[in-house]
Amino acid sequence: MTKVFCLYRVSTKSQVNYVDTEETIKEDIPVQRIACHQYCDERGWKIAREFQETAVSAYFTPTFGRDAIQQILASAQNHEFDILLVFTLDRLSRRDYEFPMLIEQITENGISVWSVKDGECSYRTPTDRLLVYLAGWRASCESERLGERIKTAQAQMVTRGEYRGGPVPYGYKLAETGQLNRAGKPKKEILIHSEEAEVVRMIFRKLADGEFTLYELARYLQSYSFPVGVRNQKWHRSTLQSMLRNPIYIGCMQYGDVTSPPFEKLQIIDPDLFQTAQAVVHKRASRQKQNRTYQPVTRNTPAYHDILFCGHCGAPLVFTHAFQWNKSGECTIRYYYRCYGKERFADTCDGACSYSATIMDTKIRAYVDLIARTLLYGDMAALVANAIENERARHIVSLTEIRSQQEKLQTDIETVQGKIADSLRQYGIAATTPLELFYQDLCAKQSILN
Repeated sequence: MTKVFCLYRVSTKSQVNYVDTEETIKEDIPVQRIACHQYCDERGWKIAREFQETAVSAYFTPTFGRDAIQQILASAQNHEFDILLVFTLDRLSRRDYEFPMLIEQITENGISVWSVKDGECSYRTPTDRLLVYLAGWRASCESERLGERIKTAQAQMVTRGEYRGGPVPYGYKLAETGQLNRAGKPKKEILIHSEEAEVVRMIFRKLADGEFTLYELARYLQSYSFPVGVRNQKWHRSTLQSMLRNPIYIGCMQYGDVTSPPFEKLQIIDPDLFQTAQAVVHKRASRQKQNRTYQPVTRNTPAYHDILFCGHCGAPLVFTHAFQWNKSGECTIRYYYRCYGKERFADTCDGACSYSATIMDTKIRAYVDLIARTLLYGDMAALVANAIENERARHIVSLTEIRSQQEKLQTDIETVQGKIADSLRQYGIAATTPLELFYQDLCAKQSILN
């Protein structure tokens, strides 16, 4: 019987049906699965294996980097099946330059590629190869057109003032409208969060008055006592820059190059205050850049930087530098080692984020110099003897620990034996040695059985 491998794929999680079967929820792609099963039943084919890819884009994901494709290619080389069946050919790939390569690698092993909608996809003759290239080009173009339709729909939602998904800006909250979207889920709208809106107004007022720079305001907000009900926001200079440039605070929603007209229900900041704060920050930044004098980077990456690791989390220490300017515009360069683990995963490392390169290099050079002088000018026989003695001392310590554990176990054994003997004496059985105890125990068991 003809063995068939089936491949099902959808690009997003929303396209997956969650079927409740015996109180269990599972992911399924029923449309493609049912169509492929009916196609095989009509031709008498036997489905040997099924592959399912959920939330995998065939346009943005490399075709040969997908796990399902790799498994199918490995099985094709071993001739484990006869036909690869998909619902449509674009389930395999939407990349016009990779689609023909995939079909070629599958069919060269004697495997046929079939589609429920398009029939067999052959790669034998020049005409077949031309049609395969056209199919790949069509799938790629269809993906691009779909992307354009999605962008157009998103832009239209923005112009209507509708929430299109994604993170909610600080100062706003989501509320259900009482309606359902096309997927049957509650439709939500974005509204002003009154407590957070007060914090946003304070930020814009302080920036417009020139009271703080972005960096100083971020440090101020880190120690600020926020009212109850606001989000626990991590304040950085980049966070304030994003807020300063977001037109939603004057009621205008934005998506790419599309900006909606102002909506009064979304306005937190007066447009004049919004423009003033931006102008003050931009003027201060321009003045600082004009007065800055850069110094050339004079230190190269040390040769031993790739063998340095954080003593707290074990992540590599990366050598880098940063420019710092004072109020007069004079520049100084700070060289330091940065903990990669602390930067990426702050919660997993309890050490510092960066270490001064001057202090680190001094200690490293001293340690390396000590090792070099010891190896070059030290007595090798004495070094070997010292290493042997250290190893011997380590083994003695291990032996001492083992003997201590052995004595403790022996004490525990004697304690248990004593308790057993006390228990047996209650039945008139006396024992003075472990062997006698074992013998008496057997006799007691025998008498009980009799």
